[in-house]
Amino acid sequence: RDFLKNFRMGTLKLKLAAPKSAYVYLASTYEALKIEVLQYMQTQCDAEGKFPATFIKELKPWLESQPQLAAATKPLMQFAAFMRDESEERGADALATVLPINQRAILEENKAYLLAAMELAEISFHDVDGGAEVPGEKKKSLLAVPGKPSFAFYSAVGK
Repeated sequence: RDFLKNFRMGTLKLKLAAPKSAYVYLASTYEALKIEVLQYMQTQCDAEGKFPATFIKELKPWLESQPQLAAATKPLMQFAAFMRDESEERGADALATVLPINQRAILEENKAYLLAAMELAEISFHDVDGGAEVPGEKKKSLLAVPGKPSFAFYSAVGK
């Protein structure tokens, strides 16, 4: 739902010559450091995905005590705060370390709808797991996380 809303808003802001096209970047797994944080978070929340009020306060010392995580404490704290909010909104399933659905298959099944609804000439889906080379803007591809694809638009003129 969020993807479609953000995708639609992205097309509205476009200042590209028609026909417009899009690359959609997909991630199915988190990087290793984030997986460790998610596994810790799974031990701290209840069955509904709710955390104690002191969670963030207790997280920092835990991160700093883990040699492999200590250097990345600040970005991992931000990640954990974001995932805490996701978990409290969507439930403990939001803390899964691997996406339990096949995003690509869902998007491929809805490709015709996406093309028509967004008035696109073409759309292509690209997995970013493992640092694979993908077309388009590298900066945009790095924004993809499991369950939240990112996208980049381009003009298909001259392609």
